[in-house]
Amino acid sequence: MSRIAIIGAGISGLTVAQLLKKRHEVVVFEKEAIPGGLIRCRRVNGNLFHICGGHVFNSKREDVLDWFWSKFERSEEFTRADRNSVVFMENGKKIPYPIENHMYLFDSDIQKAFIDNLIYMAENKGYEAQNFEEFLRGQFGETLYQLYFQPYNKKVWRRDLSQVPLSWLEGKLPMPTVAEMIYNNMNHVEEKSFVHATFWYEKMDGSQYIADRFSEGLDIRYNSNINVGSKAGGVWHVEGEDFDKIIFCGNIKQMPVFIQGIDMSPYIRQIESLEYHGTTSVFCEIDKNPYSWIYLPSRQHESHRIICTGNFAPSNNVDNKMTATIEFTDEMSKENILDNLTRIPLHPKYLDHEYHQYTYPIQDTHTREMIQSLKEYLAHYDFYFTDTKNHCIRKLTPDGVVSTFAGRGSASTSAYKWGKQNGEIRERARFNEPVALAYDEETKTFYVGDTGNFKIRKIAKEQEADEQGEGGSDDEQTGENQMDEIFPE
Repeated sequence: MSRIAIIGAGISGLTVAQLLKKRHEVVVFEKEAIPGGLIRCRRVNGNLFHICGGHVFNSKREDVLDWFWSKFERSEEFTRADRNSVVFMENGKKIPYPIENHMYLFDSDIQKAFIDNLIYMAENKGYEAQNFEEFLRGQFGETLYQLYFQPYNKKVWRRDLSQVPLSWLEGKLPMPTVAEMIYNNMNHVEEKSFVHATFWYEKMDGSQYIADRFSEGLDIRYNSNINVGSKAGGVWHVEGEDFDKIIFCGNIKQMPVFIQGIDMSPYIRQIESLEYHGTTSVFCEIDKNPYSWIYLPSRQHESHRIICTGNFAPSNNVDNKMTATIEFTDEMSKENILDNLTRIPLHPKYLDHEYHQYTYPIQDTHTREMIQSLKEYLAHYDFYFTDTKNHCIRKLTPDGVVSTFAGRGSASTSAYKWGKQNGEIRERARFNEPVALAYDEETKTFYVGDTGNFKIRKIAKEQEADEQGEGGSDDEQTGENQMDEIFPE
């Protein structure tokens, strides 16, 4: 059984640990005192504070849903809520979300301008946008852009929208056609008609409930300084312990700091150039309301969204109060927060706040290419280990997939899974309780301590083995991996 170190007890680290713990010895290292990462929650005056946003659960993938719900009693531990979102306009007008379906609620001048925009968009539908600004103008029209999309997204991204690449979108925004917007306005189609109109939410403790459940049965080292994981002699060293493999579930920008032993110099500059911004989440008591999310395009204050987490579950509030998380992009001082709260709807009263540096990544085409290239670069760092009692050599991929590398072939000249036989590594080769494994990077050769056979054996390309004059098999020289003995009888 191999030892695997997982860096980070956020939802990704916890999930990977749960998937691997039955086959491996897994240790999770977490710098905080509790699990969860960005989905952590804590109580403030008895009220539940989502320290970064308000996290709910939904997925379109059946395999994800099946695995997730296998960990819970859904009807007993979760409630299914209807999404009820609204846009608070600068003049105090409340427009149901999504705003493009409710243009009939605006005055006649805005309606006429919107209709003109739709006609223009229909006549020029072949135009391809080059950036986020052009996309919003082309997708929703100039009227909606100036009324909502520009001021709202400017507050979210804190930059010129023409500098936000289109590749960032990738399913993050609804993209209704002109015909759909006309139909939805004529028929007053509400948000509840859409696929994302419902979500599952924990009856107790919010998303912290998920993190706590996923942490059960795991060896988690909380309050870890997470000393740099380094690789020497084929072993990873983390926090003074030795591991066969390390899985990094933190922010990619921090990866070069935490992980040593792999040459990442080709990617250092690109990783450092990755763009992001943080979020200041402000926990408040607010006026009671029926909403889930409130979007704030108003230029009168800096906040872009109110998440009414107090409406997600009764247990989130105490003393008949109503609470919410108000989001600001980037770090905000308490003084600035209090000043902004005086201009935000629903009379928010400050309770607490937290700032998190890495919440919104800004990716472009080059970013995604770099990440894919980095994945491919790291992919060859598969981990190989001896499975002594099963008489074979196993391989663990970076994705957590375990397979048999050598020994125990399904079809073989040997009737047994153990033994002493050379040849093709999966079909013919057999071991007897191998306990040690070494790898020569220069010659691309594995050396196996095959204790039950009292041999040191090797796995190498057959052609290479023959050229070295160290024996070989009777098979044709195909260039495939073959078993051989270094010290034959």
